[in-house]
Amino acid sequence: MSMEEVPKKSWWRRIIAGAKTLERPKKQRGKLQRDHSRLLAFWLYTLLFTILFFACIGILLALNTRSIVNDLERESVQPKVTSGGDTGINVVAGNNFLQSFIQTYMTVVNDAQKLEEREKQLQVYMVKTADGEQTTSIFSVQDIKGNRTLKSVNLYNTQTTKEGTLFQYKVSYVNELPTTKVVEKVVPAGKGKTKKVKNTVKTTQAVSQEALLNIPVVSNGEGYAVKEAPYFTEIYPLQAKVTQKKSEPPAEYDGTEKKDIDTFVVDFFSKYASASKADMAYMMKEPESLEGMLAFDNVVDTYVVKTKTGFQVQATVQFRDKTVQIPTSESFTINIIKKEGQYFVTKLSHERSE
Repeated sequence: MSMEEVPKKSWWRRIIAGAKTLERPKKQRGKLQRDHSRLLAFWLYTLLFTILFFACIGILLALNTRSIVNDLERESVQPKVTSGGDTGINVVAGNNFLQSFIQTYMTVVNDAQKLEEREKQLQVYMVKTADGEQTTSIFSVQDIKGNRTLKSVNLYNTQTTKEGTLFQYKVSYVNELPTTKVVEKVVPAGKGKTKKVKNTVKTTQAVSQEALLNIPVVSNGEGYAVKEAPYFTEIYPLQAKVTQKKSEPPAEYDGTEKKDIDTFVVDFFSKYASASKADMAYMMKEPESLEGMLAFDNVVDTYVVKTKTGFQVQATVQFRDKTVQIPTSESFTINIIKKEGQYFVTKLSHERSE
């Protein structure tokens, strides 16, 4: 090989090597640009869909919250009636509804204008027909001779009817009948003499009465209305002879701790009468007390029963009014355990357990 061939060959190789070197960066740059574009697009779309998703969730939650708030606001203005059976009559609300109705119904003044106003006021409380018209007035009063005045009214009983509730009120009222009577009066007749003169004067004959005023009431779930005309009946007694079957009581405890338990019961109710609620916390789980309203007198009797965790004590306790010393007897049941060597009340109820 001659010296001229060596440089020529080296020159040719350098050209080929340079061409290869120039091609590689182009491929790498193109590949890197494509990968970054796809990755960027992926994250942009992901972010966009995430924002849209949470925006939809936020709108739904806002609508639901607004609906709940509206329901609560409606309930605060118009409570949902639930008591009084399936008729949806709440006795407390129904009683409040009827107060002004009863006052207006029971008050009758023998004056044409006032009787007309009374009729209009009472008609507002009545049930309307399906077309919005009220039923024929049942409160028109004609050809009366006197007045009626309400003295007192008390809710006596309620009875569930097919369509609503019958409210019964014990009413005391006075019927007043204007009348006249002849009155004799002694008047001077001159020269030291007197004579009797008869005069006719106006007076009022008042007759007090008591009766049950019966008012049928219905509800549409939003309010109340009087269904029919009120009517009077005689007052019937509410007292009845009620008998209860008594189960066989558990065996009374008469062990070594009986004397200590009786001592604790006296101490406990003495503090229950005089101590504050906060001070009772070291003697009972759910503190309560009379806080000096009454004075402790004595424990009339106790019945102690052994339980799995401690003892149950049924007791009759007598307290007295501090001023006039009137006694008050109350039945209690307390559950006690031993806690750090001392008796401790875990539960107190204001009745004897069966």
